[in-house]
Order: sequence, then structure tokens, then C-alpha cells
Amino acid sequence: MMLFDHFPYAEINLNRRYDFLLAEEIKIKFCTLNEGEVSPQVADFHLRASGQDTRKYTFKTYDEILLAPYGYFQPTIFDHSLKLKDRRKLVGRSRDLYDDSPNDPVSTAQSAIIAMTAPPPPINGHMTNGQSEALNVDAVSTPLRQLPNPLQKFNEQERSSHSAIGSPAPDDDDTPAPQGDGDGSSVKNDADVSLRDDVLPVAALDVAILTSIMHGARNDDRKSRDFLGGVMVIGGGSQIPNFTNYLEEKLKMTRPAFAKDVMIGTPPRELDPQGVVWKGASVFGKLRGTNDSWISRLEHDRLGARVLAYKLMWAW
Repeated sequence: MMLFDHFPYAEINLNRRYDFLLAEEIKIKFCTLNEGEVSPQVADFHLRASGQDTRKYTFKTYDEILLAPYGYFQPTIFDHSLKLKDRRKLVGRSRDLYDDSPNDPVSTAQSAIIAMTAPPPPINGHMTNGQSEALNVDAVSTPLRQLPNPLQKFNEQERSSHSAIGSPAPDDDDTPAPQGDGDGSSVKNDADVSLRDDVLPVAALDVAILTSIMHGARNDDRKSRDFLGGVMVIGGGSQIPNFTNYLEEKLKMTRPAFAKDVMIGTPPRELDPQGVVWKGASVFGKLRGTNDSWISRLEHDRLGARVLAYKLMWAW
């Protein structure tokens, strides 16, 4: 955000490594979620590039240092219009080996986020890249439909002490089992393929966490408490001052009935949050239980993608 607000180093290009490292340094040094630290301040930085003289720049900061990390919880403050540009350019859509149908794995939580962020259907017009174009019809003030809220079920759960349980399948083999999850959710397991490609699923971090817990716990209070008490944040963004406390407060405000159960964990001090994922992957690769999941070249040459059905530990 600071880079577009009269930043003195106008030639910055994040595709260059030294400029990217400079932006990372500025982010780590100035970004915060402590409102008490927001005030007009004068700061400086040094630009060090290979084969060039070191240059010193001076700039002012105000609320940018707070608004930038606040994008985790209010992503609409940023422009996402170009995020879908050149999608599927490097890696194509995953397709079934036999009928060539799209088989990208998608969870009910992902479908709920897509349904929440999808634009409303146009009235007296058609959609083009998420924009409604009128077809020779005078502009009329039309109220927008209310977007589905994936957290609505949390509130309904607090008002009702019992949970909806799916009906068991009859003993008769000719009668199909009822479709849908046991929680009675109307969200389909697979969102429409074209909808998933045209909609950018951008949601606030606290909404994404609670939506995932809602669909994972399936209206089970005990599981909800366990999940809310087992949230851990890792990565460079988690090092922003007051980030974990702010996220914890947002979750407690949304779920006041489970406020005492919400707990945000952080990695141990001896572990760098930016490298925890890589350390976990390295440990996972050394486990004896995962040795059978490795795919050899001979197996892939003989079976191709079909070998995934036999080797993967989790069905997808």
C-alpha cells in the first residue's frame, strides 16, 4: 500500500530480487496491528543493488502501516481485478483420466466461500467478467440480493440446542441413499466449474477459519471447541505485531458462545515461523509411514496418473 502512495523509490519492481527483499524489509519493519503506533512518522531505508551505489530514501508513514495488514481481515480494500488474469496458463485444470471431466478437489467450505463471494446474477442484462451489461434497457435502481453468509449456521446453532441429523439409508438396495451432508447444509460439494473459474474466492481470514471449522465440525459443539482451540498461525505474516491477538479477538466477537475456547497458537521461539511449513514437510518425508506413498519412475511410466489412486494417503 505504501508503494502506491507517493513512495520515493518510484522505480521499484517486485520482480527484481533486491526490490522484493526491500519490500519485505519495509513490511517487517513498519507494518503493525497496534492502533497506538499509528501516527505521522518519518522513516528511511537504503537501497542496495549489485553494481550500483547505495542510495538512501526518506518517506512518511501514517495509517498505511495499519491498513496494509488489515487487508487480511478486509480484503476488499485492495484491487483484485487482475488476480484471475492468465489463470490456467502454466498449469491446466486437472481432469479425470477416463471421462476427461474436471476433477479438481473442492470442499464444502470452499464451495461456501465461492457462493458467498460470487457476484449476484444480473437483471435485464448479462455478465461479462463479473460485470453486468444492460441490453438496451434504461438503468433502473434494483436492490441487490443478499449474499449467503457461511457463518449464519453458527448463529442458528447457538439458538438451537440440537443438531440436524441426516436420515439413514433404507435397507432396500433399490432405494438410493439421501444426498447431502449430515448437517443438512444446502451447499453442494462441487461448485459449478465455470463459476469456480470466474469467481475469485477472496474472504476475510476470520471468516475463512470459521467457515472451515463449521463444515469440519458438522454442528458438533465438542469438535467446534477443539478446532477453535487448535488454530495456529505460521508464515511471515504472523510476525506482524499484535496479529495473533487481533485474530483471536475477531474470532471471539464472531463466536461469543465459544469465546473462552478460542486460542491462537504460535510456533516455538526456536522455530522461525517462515520456515515451519518446510520443516514439517521435511519431517513428513522422512517418516516410515510415508515410504509407501513415494511414486517411482517405473510405476509412473506403467500406470500414469492412475497410480495416484493407489499411492495417495488421502482420497481427493
